[in-house]
Amino acid sequence: MSGLAETRRVIEVLQRVIAHARAVFGDVALADEAVRVALSRNPRHGDPAAGDAFMIPVLRTISQMARMPGACSRHLPLDAVGGALVGLDARDRECLSLQGIFGFDAERISEVTGEAVDLTEERLRRAVISVGACLVPRGFGLNLNS
Repeated sequence: MSGLAETRRVIEVLQRVIAHARAVFGDVALADEAVRVALSRNPRHGDPAAGDAFMIPVLRTISQMARMPGACSRHLPLDAVGGALVGLDARDRECLSLQGIFGFDAERISEVTGEAVDLTEERLRRAVISVGACLVPRGFGLNLNS
């Protein structure tokens, strides 16, 4: 990988880590501090261009910090998706973010969160149903009988 391509890859991975932290914490300042701490605690676990060898320990640290009492904001931005995420349990929101931002499957998410795969799958299912219900207006659908 050329130097420029590697730099772009590092930036892209770090942007995804920051986006995930902001989705989980619901507060930019808290999220950015969690990312800073996670990166400082995991300096030798590989570089961002190496992928999972770097991301899993960093994301695990963010996950652990998000589970500390009072760590996550109850108030997310009130755009459509942010509003839909407000009602989610913080751990459900974390699983959904890991799937949506990183494309992780349930096994990889459970590796980050330290929870069982079946619980992770349930969290994902619950989060998708909840967000979908918030984003689709009531009564929206096709009535094939009319």
